[in-house]
Amino acid sequence: MALGVGLVFLSPVLLLLIPSFVANTIHHTSGSWHVIIPKEGYITYGVAFIFLCLAPFIVFIYDMKKKSIIIALILVFFSGVFFYLASFHFISIGGKSIMYREGYFKEEYHYSWDDVKKAEYYEVPRSDGFSTYNIFFEDGNTVSLKENGIVRNYRRAIYAKLSERNIAVE
Repeated sequence: MALGVGLVFLSPVLLLLIPSFVANTIHHTSGSWHVIIPKEGYITYGVAFIFLCLAPFIVFIYDMKKKSIIIALILVFFSGVFFYLASFHFISIGGKSIMYREGYFKEEYHYSWDDVKKAEYYEVPRSDGFSTYNIFFEDGNTVSLKENGIVRNYRRAIYAKLSERNIAVE
């Protein structure tokens, strides 16, 4: 029971730290400024934490019976699967390129800044959320960057890379 309660209280903190740590460990390259986790990635990590938190409670509620231990092990297994799947959601932005993967079984895309066709910026009042950059590539793909604190730190660098290629942000 103590393990379950501890996981419930630690999950919000871990949900803020672990996705970024995992993404920057797996997807960070020498030219990357930062690896960003989209909303879908955080949702998948959240599901993984829910499974992980439920496992000790199942064992406690059903009094350490064989069936409850098997169910808890299955929940831990599914938690691991969701942690693994969550690591596929990322956007890596850097001085040489932009890389991203939108989902579990989707293709990973690598683009240099020369592949950018146009960029749009949608400003939103702070009370309504984050402003968004939409970057369009020559092959028709698009990546959206929410201007959170991390992206805001790289705003000048993004504009510099775009202006080097004579691309105005609309």
